[in-house]
Amino acid sequence: QQVKQLQQLKAQREQLDMDAAVAECDAKLKVLEEYEVAQDGMSSYLKRSQRHV
Repeated sequence: QQVKQLQQLKAQREQLDMDAAVAECDAKLKVLEEYEVAQDGMSSYLKRSQRHV
């Protein structure tokens, strides 16, 4: 009985570790995507402002 509980807890812990890793990757992706969007916006802004000079 105890061994079975231990195995279940280990499996749950591994699942939690995976979920945490996935969440961390998602967060990093979101940050990188927002950074790219900001960079694109900045570069198009710079291109527009250079045309006015």
